[in-house]
Amino acid sequence: MEECDDKTVTGPVRVKVGPVTVTHKGTAVFEERDEEARRVVVVAGGRDARGQDTARSASGTG
Repeated sequence: MEECDDKTVTGPVRVKVGPVTVTHKGTAVFEERDEEARRVVVVAGGRDARGQDTARSASGTG
């Protein structure tokens, strides 16, 4: 983790699927938080540290 505040986290993310490993430099933003319902919505995106690939994801739990 490089930076963190109440809403945003930035830093590297390493993902390995079988023999393939990618590292993205990215940002995750907590778009919604409902502590009473124990629900969050996170929007994350990043760029491959070594190439031109990008990724974006949104997820919610609750």
